[in-house]
Amino acid sequence: MVSWQAIEKLFVRVMDQPTDRDLDLLWYLWSGPRSPLFGKDRIATLETELRTPDERRQWMAARGPRHPVVVAMTDGQVVGWGSLNAFNARPAYDHVVDLSVYVERAWRGRGVGKALLQHVLGLARQIGYHKMVLATFPYNEAGLALYRRMGFSPVGVYHEQGQLDGRWVDVLIMEQLL
Repeated sequence: MVSWQAIEKLFVRVMDQPTDRDLDLLWYLWSGPRSPLFGKDRIATLETELRTPDERRQWMAARGPRHPVVVAMTDGQVVGWGSLNAFNARPAYDHVVDLSVYVERAWRGRGVGKALLQHVLGLARQIGYHKMVLATFPYNEAGLALYRRMGFSPVGVYHEQGQLDGRWVDVLIMEQLL
């Protein structure tokens, strides 16, 4: 566990008016050398393609006030991000939101994920969502423990939901009533 002094340096904020530098930092976290798309652990995403800075700019521009992106930063470096995403385009699902959270490998287990989750849970309640859902890998033990501590409950498993590195992987669905 990181010291309290290091945690105090962590700053979580909404990217409501992102600068080019903000978007470059966000892109770097997702597609740079420490990307969750590479490495042995592969515990963060079913995504298999790198994103470009222009694609991330378009992604941010298409988001509205009900679907904010938050970043965790320390010493000017983005070390994690989270977003509230549309669960389903049908109006009946307007009060259900999907969660994405990613923490840079070197910062996992140091309070970044918890800080991001606390922030997005507060935003979701403030916006007026009734329920938050997420999808994670059943073998993401640290993530599962954090989600459970933050009040999420397992709903079920999509078996063989996608392929990573030539093998089928299951995806666990979790939810929290807000």
